[in-house]
Amino acid sequence: FPTRRSSDLRMTVTELAEKTGISYNTLMNIGKRDISFSRMVKIADALDVSLDKFRKESNERNSSNK
Repeated sequence: FPTRRSSDLRMTVTELAEKTGISYNTLMNIGKRDISFSRMVKIADALDVSLDKFRKESNERNSSNK
């Protein structure tokens, strides 16, 4: 989940949910299950980052949690 980026923008998960139309629970469960490409695009757009950067940061975080 893009927690670091959303906190950099001072955006709460609730605000991100409202901006993307993705439920709060779904956002909180990212990393525990796969996310669809369309949801990845919505989140990246809401955080104003490229999809490549979003994927890279998410992959780095998931690797460090193992």
